[in-house]
Order: sequence, then structure tokens, then C-alpha cells
Amino acid sequence: TEIYTVLTALESAAAEILAARRPTDAELQPLVDATRDMTRALKQDDYDALGGVMGALRTKADALYHQLDSEPERDTMRKIMLRMVSVEGELAGKRVATADLAYAPADAPMVQKVIERLVDARLVVRGTEAIEPAHDALLRAWNTLRDWIHEAGKDRLILGGRLGMACRDFERTRNPEFLWHDNPNLAAVEKELKDARRCWFNAQEIGFIRRSV
Repeated sequence: TEIYTVLTALESAAAEILAARRPTDAELQPLVDATRDMTRALKQDDYDALGGVMGALRTKADALYHQLDSEPERDTMRKIMLRMVSVEGELAGKRVATADLAYAPADAPMVQKVIERLVDARLVVRGTEAIEPAHDALLRAWNTLRDWIHEAGKDRLILGGRLGMACRDFERTRNPEFLWHDNPNLAAVEKELKDARRCWFNAQEIGFIRRSV
């Protein structure tokens, strides 16, 4: 298991350097792609062999979650992490624009605080305009995140991604044809708004839904 220990240590060191440098997204992408290719190449048996290394990552993530000062901060961490996972096909991390993490204006300092904690823990890598998980392997190994994904449901997470794309198209063009007036998914996302615990839509997406009604 020594090679995997070394690779994971290098990945963590790279995340630490990048967190300090605040690279542009263009500078960040090649390293993220290389890291993701490496972790995807590992088989499940390889991850089992990692043993203590992966356990340390899980422990770090859970410790950070429980060390947050309030339930709203922990819920913010849940929403941020759910936005950074792709469940279409193999579970993997994805880049999220920091602009997409704008919820209620009063929540902005709390969102920034949670992001800072994730970056400081080297669980998340931050560019100039986006963040993404530093370790794809953590997404598979962190039971708390897997519980959040199960609770949310893959279909709902995929629907949320499609809502985000439609919202960004509308914000970019202001073309009302992008609104979901006749979209069969409108009823489902309206229902999500009524469940504050499970809803992770940002302020723009909520506005998009209300314009579409």
C-alpha cells in the first residue's frame, strides 16, 4: 500500500499549495484532471488497501463537520458538498462556481466561513472563481456524504443540476423561453422549496422557479 499512501500524500500536499496560491481556474484544471484520472484508475480493492489513509480522510471530514459552530453551518457544509458531486454515472467530484453558492444574502459570511474551513482542511481546492473536492477518493469513502446523497436521492440531485443549467442560461440571456413554464419538472422543484431541510437551491435558482410558476 505504500504507493497509494505516497500518491494520497502528494495529492494533499498539492491541495495545500493551491489553497495558499489561489490559482486561476485555468491553472487549476490540469492538476485536478490528472488527480481525478489517477483516483478513477484505482479499483475498489485498491481503495480497500488504502486502509488507514482513507480512514484519516474520513475522520478529518467528519471532525470538521462536527466542529462547526452551529446547525446552520453544518447544513451549509452539506449543501456545498452536495453541489460538488456528480451522480450521473460513477460518483465523482465536480467544479462549482462560487457564485452558485449564494443563498440568502445574510448567509454569505457563513458560506464563506465553511468554504474557508474546507480549504484549510485540504478537503476542497479553490480557484479564483470556483471550488471543487480535492480528493475524488474521499467522495467514495466518506460515509456522511454518502448518507447525504442517499437522503437527497440521485434523481433529485440530477434534477438540481439541470435546474442550475437552465437558471444560468436564463441569467445569461434573460430570454423567458428558458423559464420552466411548461417544463414537467417545475412541480418537482416547487415541492423542493417547501422542504427547507432537503432543499439546496441557491437564491438565483429559487428566483428562477418563482418566475417560472
